[in-house]
Amino acid sequence: MKTRTWEKMKMANRVSTPTDILVKLAKDEEVDIRKLVAENPSTPKEVLKELLKDEKETVRYSAATNPKMVKDLIKNISEEPTEIRAGVAISSYTPKEVLEILAKDNDWWVRMKVAANPEAPINILKDLAKDKESLVKEVAMDNIKRRKDEKN
Repeated sequence: MKTRTWEKMKMANRVSTPTDILVKLAKDEEVDIRKLVAENPSTPKEVLKELLKDEKETVRYSAATNPKMVKDLIKNISEEPTEIRAGVAISSYTPKEVLEILAKDNDWWVRMKVAANPEAPINILKDLAKDKESLVKEVAMDNIKRRKDEKN
């Protein structure tokens, strides 16, 4: 990895990076840099909205998980593309009501992200532990077990 790219990655990841720099980095040709900008809680909402349209799924997913975007995305969550729904599903900022909707999503990947969400209510996890997809079941059961272990 080039030193210049490494420096850009550090700036994209730093919460103290000035807005004008984040705006420029959001247009960088390197996917990893755009992804870090999308994850940065200091990135302005307008920039995140643009990153939700990025050509790369990983960038769109990261923008969807950004706390600034979750509230905007939940309004019409069922209309969003799969990677956006999955990003909202894993976010610890997503309200219970939205997790309930996403737990019934047609796409197993979205349901798996709900199952992996550390803030998902236990009743939703119990339902997902009965999912038709084995990976969704496994992730939900692991999340339930982890919570029981944490209590002990």
